[in-house]
Amino acid sequence: MDLKSKTYETINCIICDRQTKTRRLAHKGLFGWPTYVTACTECGLVYLSPRWTKADYDHFYTKEYEGHFWFDKEAVDEKEQRRIQDVWARLQAHIPGTPKAALDVGCGLGWSLDYLAKQIGGLQIAGLEPSDYCAEHVVNVVGAELVGRDVDSDWHTAQKDRFDIVIMRMVAEHLLYPLDAFKKVRQTLSPGGLFYIAVPNMMQPAGSLKDFWFRIVHTYYYSKTTLMRIAGKAGLAAVVVEEEGPELWGIFRRKDDFADPLSGSVFPQQIRVLRRYKTQRALRAAIRLLAPRKLSRLVPGKVKALIPESWKKRFRKMVYRH
Repeated sequence: MDLKSKTYETINCIICDRQTKTRRLAHKGLFGWPTYVTACTECGLVYLSPRWTKADYDHFYTKEYEGHFWFDKEAVDEKEQRRIQDVWARLQAHIPGTPKAALDVGCGLGWSLDYLAKQIGGLQIAGLEPSDYCAEHVVNVVGAELVGRDVDSDWHTAQKDRFDIVIMRMVAEHLLYPLDAFKKVRQTLSPGGLFYIAVPNMMQPAGSLKDFWFRIVHTYYYSKTTLMRIAGKAGLAAVVVEEEGPELWGIFRRKDDFADPLSGSVFPQQIRVLRRYKTQRALRAAIRLLAPRKLSRLVPGKVKALIPESWKKRFRKMVYRH
């Protein structure tokens, strides 16, 4: 991919609705690509600015995404099938009746839609997917309706009040205009319909920030607070929002107003989280360099015998985890 051909644009904070003071958190991300991670100092929302233009992102997702981010299809299939089982279990606790129609925004190869159709008899399944390869598979193999290719288009106008379930799992972090996308989803929800969102949790990152967590394709990085604020401004009320390690997920319903349900800033907390995380990773890297096996030989055998095996396992996990 020719990175020199990409054009960058600067954007404003979508929670504060204006240009705000910001702090740069990173200049590079996965693959060493320029990735300008920025935090709004007024509300704490983390996002890319500057970032590629929409034309560049559209081309990347349509023609290039799978080549950079997908590897073993069978392994991906197995992982996605396990994940939709978790999604379905979470949704079932809040679904009032038998769903008639479900939409997956950014449906990939249609794993979620295929699973839901097998769980719910007569369910109408529909997807929205930019990838040429995935879109063909969703229609011809899964048998789902394709309601659109571009989440930023007017795909929603013909789907008003239609869907009892809308899933957007690990997609909202890729969106260029998440507030607009959430508003469109709201229009497509049936009365009592549920909107399921899952995103990486910026308050509990995983892996190297520079070489894994920060990515040019992740245009927004959500915390529990910022996700709820954007959803609230889109006319969505939280039913439940949970943090499970590096995953943040929530279930939302339509509400009558479009007010921001929260106030204040998570910026100080976000900065503390990142500082602590960087310190912990630096310490683990230092311990690895000191070769724990060599250090172990310095501890008398009688002392090691007194150390519980659970403590040893915890130490090894801390040192060698990613």
